[in-house]
Amino acid sequence: MKNLALLIVFTFSINAWSQIYSGATSTATGKTGRAAVEPGDAGFINAANLVHLKGRSFYSSYAPGELALAFTENAKDSLFPSSLGFFQHEFGDSTKIQDFRLAVAEFGTKKLAFGAAPHFYQVESNNKERKSQFDADIGMIFTPTENLGVALVGYDLMEDSKDIAEVHKPMAKSAFGLNYVYMSFLRVRFDLQSRRGHRWNDPSIGSGLESYVNKW
Repeated sequence: MKNLALLIVFTFSINAWSQIYSGATSTATGKTGRAAVEPGDAGFINAANLVHLKGRSFYSSYAPGELALAFTENAKDSLFPSSLGFFQHEFGDSTKIQDFRLAVAEFGTKKLAFGAAPHFYQVESNNKERKSQFDADIGMIFTPTENLGVALVGYDLMEDSKDIAEVHKPMAKSAFGLNYVYMSFLRVRFDLQSRRGHRWNDPSIGSGLESYVNKW
């Protein structure tokens, strides 16, 4: 009979995060994960992490007013690791934002990988008027050991569309991430993110801890 793993999650977060979507585990750990590997949100948080996913996977998440889909490809016959993603969020006034993205990644060296996620961002107002822009995220992940990951990501690096209302514009920010795994039973995450416009005064801070007690 297999042991039942009990997952304990500790999370701490200050201020808002810029990635348009975070999966369940990343959300539970303070919306951290720039240096962690999760199949559902790698293409949204840090495209470079796609190099550490294997095979093919499909991810979907639904909540009232919110939908996320991701298909990840990194099989042996793949040209390079990639992911197709879609995210939609509907606000209370029926304004809707949608994000369509293609994320790609590749190793630069044995321990350093880079990724990019060009995406199409669209805002649909409650009167069905649509405003859109093209944008891009760029990230890197450095894994000096199999237990440690260090990441750096720039979000929404293209110029904002003047047609999109300020409150709904993508947030141009940069972020640093750290992920450490201790003896396969404890994972610690720590992320630090700039303010809008890549300003580092009063940054956002997030940390999370996952522990499988039966592996203690």
